[in-house]
Amino acid sequence: MEKKWVYAPILVILAVIISLFILLAVNQPKTLNSEKAVYEQSIGKDEYLDLDYISPEEEGIGDFTTLIEGNLGKSAASLEDCESQSDFEKEWCYVQYASDSGDIRGCDIIGDVATKDSCYGTLAIETKNAETCNNIIVGKAECIRDVAIETNNASLCEKTNYEHSACIKAVSTGNYADCSTDYQRDICNNAVTAGDASLCEEILDRSEYCYYEIALNTDNAMLCNKAGVSKDHCFFAVATTVNNPAICENLSETRDNCVAWIAFNTNNKQLCFEAGSEVQSCLEDLS
Repeated sequence: MEKKWVYAPILVILAVIISLFILLAVNQPKTLNSEKAVYEQSIGKDEYLDLDYISPEEEGIGDFTTLIEGNLGKSAASLEDCESQSDFEKEWCYVQYASDSGDIRGCDIIGDVATKDSCYGTLAIETKNAETCNNIIVGKAECIRDVAIETNNASLCEKTNYEHSACIKAVSTGNYADCSTDYQRDICNNAVTAGDASLCEEILDRSEYCYYEIALNTDNAMLCNKAGVSKDHCFFAVATTVNNPAICENLSETRDNCVAWIAFNTNNKQLCFEAGSEVQSCLEDLS
């Protein structure tokens, strides 16, 4: 009996220690859940995003104008005002100067090719001068196209397809240097290597989109003939905008629908009878 009383205090102490251990375990902070909550909150509760997720704001995604409107695009009254800035800030200062003043020298002085091209492109659109696009190494075609659309000058559209002309010439001379420096240069290089001018046909014709946009902007159905794969949509859009059923005659599959649409726009039931397969539907819409 005496030995049992000796062990009793020890058992009590052990019981207390075990109880404390269990208590601490139960009340342990839920670290994983807390971290998950913070993580989900930081990315808009999209738990499927990668842990290395970077928001668009952090990535710096945005259009060219947005980029030069920040601290790196401080206004400058002259090129000399940019000289005191760091190299990176200096180049964006030149961009801002060119944009504010319309002075192409701001672009000319930039060293980084991509920044310089962006500067010329922005300046060309702001001044509505397609000649400025000729200074661009990569993106010249898009620049000319954008100026053409901005000014509704269809005569510029054909100039956006200069890469194709350069490719044909390069194949005939066998000289890679005759290929344009623009985005589709690889196609030209392949054509020269193969000595096959037909490969130049793989070059995207940017003039088609140019004609399409200007046709819609000016309601000029004649330009739709040069809109390539978008030709039918172009005719339909112009016809139903100016409500001229004669333009619908340029269509095949959607001709009747085009006429019916115009009949509905003008509340002209008589025109429904010229809508072919859409006559009944047209009359019902106007009843």
